[in-house]
Amino acid sequence: MIADDHIIELQTRIAFLEDHVATLNARVAQHDKMLIDLQAQLRHLNGKLKAFAEAGEMASVEMKDELPPHY
Repeated sequence: MIADDHIIELQTRIAFLEDHVATLNARVAQHDKMLIDLQAQLRHLNGKLKAFAEAGEMASVEMKDELPPHY
């Protein structure tokens, strides 16, 4: 009977660990998807920032030809 109790306890622990591993695996997959989405957003924002910086540089180049208002 004692051996049967140990086997049942081990089976219970294995079932718990399998469930825990499945839960962690789902969480890792969820975080991986979130990371991929965040990387895409970062690339998009980086592109917008570069476009704004380039537009600002063009505006500053165009303004250099003009005299400041105090002249």
